[in-house]
Amino acid sequence: MALNQESILCQHCFAWRCHPDDRFCGHCGDNLLQALVSIEPVSTIYQGGKVPNQVTTVIRNVRGGLGGTHFFWRNQATGFEVPLVNLETEALNQPNEQESYATNSAELALDPAVPVEWFLMHQVSPDKAYRRAVLSCAIPQPHFALDKSEWILLDHEGVLPLTLRHDSGGRAMVENIVVSAYEGVALNLPVLDPALFPFSLSEGEEQVLHLPLTDELLRVLQGRPLGLELVLAVHIKYLAQPIDLPLKLRVPIPARPRLKLPEQVRALQGRLLRLLVPVENQGGESCRLKNVQVKIRLGPKKLCSGASQSSVQGEWLPAGKTHTSLVQMELVDNEQDQPLAARRYQCDVQPVLVEDDLETPKQTIELTICAPKPYTGTVAIDFGTTATAVAYHPKGKAGQSPMPLSLSDQDHFIPTAIAYYLNEKDELQYCIGDDAIALLDNDLISDRVYLDNLKWQLDNTEPVLLPDGSDKLWEDIAVDYLKRIKEIIEEDSDIVAVVEQIAITQPSRFHPLLTRALNRAYFKAKFKPLAVSLGDKIQSNIAESWPSLITCLPLHDLKSFQNDTVGYQVLGDSTLIGRHAVLTYDVGGGSTDISLFLIAIENMATMQITELGTDGTGKEDHFFGNGFSALLFKHLWPACETWLTRQGHDPSQFPISLPWERLRPGADQIIARQNGRRCAAFILKHLQGDSGPFEQINLRLRNIGIWDDLENEELANIMNEIQEQFDRHLTQGKLTLEGLYGSAVTIPSGHYNQGNGLSLNFEGFIKDFIESCSSPMFKRLQRLLHHSEVSDLKVYLLVSGRGAFFPLVGSMLWAHQERHLNKKEGKKENQKVEQVRVDPNFAKTIVSQGACYLAKLPNVAPGISFIPRHLPSLCVQGDLDPNTGIPQLIPLCNGLPGPADSWQVAPYPLRPGYRLIHFNFYLSTHNKAVLSDEDKHLTELSQELELEPETAEKAHIMVKAKAEDCLEIYLGKPSDMKQTDYDSWEKHLLGHYEITPGACS
Repeated sequence: MALNQESILCQHCFAWRCHPDDRFCGHCGDNLLQALVSIEPVSTIYQGGKVPNQVTTVIRNVRGGLGGTHFFWRNQATGFEVPLVNLETEALNQPNEQESYATNSAELALDPAVPVEWFLMHQVSPDKAYRRAVLSCAIPQPHFALDKSEWILLDHEGVLPLTLRHDSGGRAMVENIVVSAYEGVALNLPVLDPALFPFSLSEGEEQVLHLPLTDELLRVLQGRPLGLELVLAVHIKYLAQPIDLPLKLRVPIPARPRLKLPEQVRALQGRLLRLLVPVENQGGESCRLKNVQVKIRLGPKKLCSGASQSSVQGEWLPAGKTHTSLVQMELVDNEQDQPLAARRYQCDVQPVLVEDDLETPKQTIELTICAPKPYTGTVAIDFGTTATAVAYHPKGKAGQSPMPLSLSDQDHFIPTAIAYYLNEKDELQYCIGDDAIALLDNDLISDRVYLDNLKWQLDNTEPVLLPDGSDKLWEDIAVDYLKRIKEIIEEDSDIVAVVEQIAITQPSRFHPLLTRALNRAYFKAKFKPLAVSLGDKIQSNIAESWPSLITCLPLHDLKSFQNDTVGYQVLGDSTLIGRHAVLTYDVGGGSTDISLFLIAIENMATMQITELGTDGTGKEDHFFGNGFSALLFKHLWPACETWLTRQGHDPSQFPISLPWERLRPGADQIIARQNGRRCAAFILKHLQGDSGPFEQINLRLRNIGIWDDLENEELANIMNEIQEQFDRHLTQGKLTLEGLYGSAVTIPSGHYNQGNGLSLNFEGFIKDFIESCSSPMFKRLQRLLHHSEVSDLKVYLLVSGRGAFFPLVGSMLWAHQERHLNKKEGKKENQKVEQVRVDPNFAKTIVSQGACYLAKLPNVAPGISFIPRHLPSLCVQGDLDPNTGIPQLIPLCNGLPGPADSWQVAPYPLRPGYRLIHFNFYLSTHNKAVLSDEDKHLTELSQELELEPETAEKAHIMVKAKAEDCLEIYLGKPSDMKQTDYDSWEKHLLGHYEITPGACS
């Protein structure tokens, strides 16, 4: 079996490389066997619950031979043991092999009123036994809480009274409470009075604790503005692990705002100064930042000034937190009304607080204004569905990783959103990114149009009506967005130059019509695509699947980038000579692309990278960031509707348009978008984020193995338990929605099926996820992994993209690996799939950063060649396929021809006679011989023709670009079948196809 062919490091000491048959580490002597154990029907029997007649233990081999070992139950309190099974020498020695073993409940003395905890022990040698599972019966499972978990100590003497409250669960006896700290502190921690213990609490009862405030503790708190985080470990009788309750103590220390600026910054002459000003509160109390003011001077003479956007209430700045303000100001001498000359100036920066009694620091930095000149480095852009990222790589910085640009004051990327509005003079203006989103909440501007999801609307020919009465095509809206991005790039302190060329990325399966529209938008925005050498072709658009592949190539110039993004050499530390398979899995906001690559390494200077195939989300799939949010909202909203109805509200009066949906026409679009953005933010914060409940259930799903199966009994068994977990997690959540007539409602948290507020139908969601995400993506994965070139290779699965933050993505891919391995069993070798996760800090920017490397690799590594997959084909529909009855597709050429291309010709024999003939043209994404749902229909041309037998037999379809984006389509016939001078053929014009409207006029 392939799984047993490779040695592994001991997971206990990480110092010994072990042979597959080793049971113990040769260095530390610890156990190497790995087994998964599940207990059916339940592993926890609550007080008053139903006890099954027998308990079934399922043991599954993960690694190593389990034969010859034995399992037994051990009572945690008494040490009494009940044998389960002594495995024969040949039993459970193969990976994924499993067996079930039953134990009568009477043997374990299971009684719902008598607390008992059994550990399933695995005896692997006479002196070594390991705990594999826990069976709890009637253990109280109480839920404790402190009445207050954060204290500001005004009185520095005596004791701190803490109230311990029993919120829910069975009666519990508290044997002790131990005080500890979350982090290492040179402090003798206070001890609670031992005479208090033990004591018992039932649900609803309380106990007052007295925490001594020692001089040593108060002295430590004086030097810690953020306070000290303690833990009260509540030890309960019968519970193996204590219940940890957090407690934060601090003394009042005034707010202390401090600037964190570099000593020097640069700006571009005649443009805006874009200065990001981080302000950190290094004190203990909070303060409110009104704005940041900037003055530019030359010696004592003040030349100009500016400030960040002002907030009346101020930006809340808690202790220890940093807020970054963006100052944008024109570099113009106020007295002379002339642009500031290219030279060095002094720049005074000072924050302004709402609290005028607090001291605010002022920092003077050096500002260098540079004359405009072309940028000599490399810039790459990832124009995404939900966000856009830009990376740059200065010329002559070998060995340095490409750096992401700070496109906003909040992050390295900026939302792909734009808003048009009328200013005070009724002039049409627009803003992008976070400013566009903030415009939705600006009640002073009533007439506005907010747009997002720009990338996938590029080929939409329906114009958008703007507030001034004019209209714009989506392509030109994208131009406005890209122009502003270009300004931000050029005015960045690390660039300060005119960017004329840029490496462009696009989804691997982006439609050629969208590609053309995207290229036109870049051209209109004064961005010239940077040509990248891939194979024997010069590419101006880099597929988004290629840049993340860079993390795998064993090149010295890439080492720092690889260490940052994945942390190690993906292809292993052994000899790299040979063939390697890498599958990139980019989970974006609007789509997911998976591409399979073969890396053939002849030596460290000669490599060939071949793209074997690509696939991804289809029409009905939801496997991408916005798709996850849409599914979660689908199973969250019914509970909200029920609550609104019970409260006497009409749900239709609270319109919702989620950020990735098209806006409905009408006056309610702003309210709908505001509500949609609130819903999306709620989902991201409480459900979809990596700190949400899915992160907690992630490990449980992985332990099931192939969990993404609607018939999986283990998944069904834990549905109710997970539903309760979701309800508990949403306890602190609430959602505020705006109504059409100025009213607003706040929906509180609730419980599933009770109609009392917010709750997620987990079972409905998980079924939808399996059907519309997991199942179709596994089929796509299988199609790629069955490629003959990689059938005998380990496949490294490289996961990236903002959508990959969703914990369920990792669990799903884990299940896919297990299922793929099971499907391959019975063959001589098992194809292994190893997951490689990109550091979340780089999940979005890796595409633009990797594109920078792709653009410069031909210069630094000329021995590397890239062979991309074929482009989609322009095809004409033919007769029905005799085997399938599906219309055939006759290919004409790869992609869409341009004016520089020659004639594109394909035989198209017809029946003679006079009749109406329909000609249908498609773009075939997968280059299949027959028509499929994923092929895009371009146009249909119809004509009544009378064809002579010879003409009908020799008929050809002929296509040539008359002009940019204008195709002429003919029915042609050669006088001699060997004649290749297509211009001399007899031709009959069937019609034109305009790639963009008006291109042929």
